Amino acid sequence: MGRYIFRRILQAIPLLIIITIVVFALMQLAPGGPLALYKQNPKVTGEDLARISRNLGLDKPVPIQYFNWLKRLVTGDWGTSFSSSRPVLELIKERMAATFTLMFSSFVISLLIGLPIGILSALKRYSIVDYIVTFFSFFGLSMPVFWFALMLQLLFGLKLGWLPTAGMKDPFIDFELWDRVRHLILPAAVLSLTSLASWSRFMRSSLLEVIGQDYIRTARAKGLSEGKVIRKHALKNALIPVVTIIAIAIPGLFSGAVITETVFAWPGMGRLYFDSLGRLDYPVLMGVLTVTAFLVVIFNLVADIIYGILDPRISYD
Repeated sequence: MGRYIFRRILQAIPLLIIITIVVFALMQLAPGGPLALYKQNPKVTGEDLARISRNLGLDKPVPIQYFNWLKRLVTGDWGTSFSSSRPVLELIKERMAATFTLMFSSFVISLLIGLPIGILSALKRYSIVDYIVTFFSFFGLSMPVFWFALMLQLLFGLKLGWLPTAGMKDPFIDFELWDRVRHLILPAAVLSLTSLASWSRFMRSSLLEVIGQDYIRTARAKGLSEGKVIRKHALKNALIPVVTIIAIAIPGLFSGAVITETVFAWPGMGRLYFDSLGRLDYPVLMGVLTVTAFLVVIFNLVADIIYGILDPRISYD
């Protein structure tokens, strides 16, 4: 097992290097370039731009710029924000806890609701329950996240006044658990919408496929009760592809967090990315994109490991 994990980590290293190249290339090809923010200032002259370019190392060949950036990235120097003049890594660390809180909450909601209703839908195939679950699953998959967030704000925030519509806490309260939970409910519900719907569909499809296998029919022929057949034989095997898909999909919650955090003014990395995009703050954009890409690689690695643990047919050699 240890050798398998070590080998998968080694295989991930080239992918991480390719990701850094892609992130760097995207910023190089972006309209305006890294100096776009300075060019908007009428007080900045051509000489000033040339001096800034030299200070940032932008006058060097692109490959040299990339290797200098990669070296600073590895050593923890992710550059300085153009708009706030603060270290990029410091800005990301400040926002990371808020984003992970939101992602974890939506993950738990999706897991605790999506998988059970997917199982129920499979066991009640072609019943009214199955049709209702299927309808709401497709409704969740097709619903624009931005519109859904605005509707929840309008209903629960403005019309009913039950929940706050923005922020992570009440500025007039130092810390109160219920206040944090109230601020978390709406953004977590919005962020979990798509994943809840898709995971329930994956669970239904996987369980239906397993139920149709020969060994399930054999278990029933041996006289085992339907509940025992489902619990001991069907569910375990049906969860293997679902768990893998969920592990791979977790970083996708971050991309959804960009819209969710922007609508609800949630002080996380998604909001930081959106604000930096409007300010053409390239160092921050590169930092956030790099973190996101690394999360994708890490959770793909986790998915491979989990798949190997759950499926005995996977060889570690």
